[in-house]
Amino acid sequence: MKGLTERQKEILSYITKYKEEHGVFPSLSEIARNFSFSIPAAHYALSAIEDKGYLSHEKGEHRAYLLSEKERANRENTSIPFFFSEVSEKSFQCPDGEIFIPIAERNGNPFAFKITSTSMMNAGILPGDIAIMDGDVSNLKDGDIVLPLFADDDKMVLRRYRKTPSFIQLEPENDEMGIIRGIDIKIFAILKSIRRVY
Repeated sequence: MKGLTERQKEILSYITKYKEEHGVFPSLSEIARNFSFSIPAAHYALSAIEDKGYLSHEKGEHRAYLLSEKERANRENTSIPFFFSEVSEKSFQCPDGEIFIPIAERNGNPFAFKITSTSMMNAGILPGDIAIMDGDVSNLKDGDIVLPLFADDDKMVLRRYRKTPSFIQLEPENDEMGIIRGIDIKIFAILKSIRRVY
């Protein structure tokens, strides 16, 4: 199970088995008793598992934590392409340096790439972070962090998207870098999340 600590996996396994045996989910006190936790510690552990998308929470219910099977399946089985930090109008280069995928064939699918620029450091996005991108830009909103395509630059660089009545503005989150403005700037993908490995 991706993203869970060994103890969190044990708790999730206990919850799943309990549900199979009893037809209901264990209460917070039952979870605490089974793992020799205090009630606050059990609540904290469940909240951490919920934050990682393996549980969902129904307010007002006595046995409030429910397995989110669809979300668990998505997180455990989803794989997305990972690319080097270079892009052109025609293709992405895959990590093995040999396979090229035309942008027209991406069909708005998600992909990931490693951040190499400090352009968004004031937004907490640092070199070495992994950017998870959504290739579907149909719901692009003002303020989104985006991956634009520049005709004279083949680098993958994130910017904050702003649209004015006259032009599109791409803003860095780094005071040492300038704002880019243009009328017809192509946005290739929208940032959905950042992953950081320590």
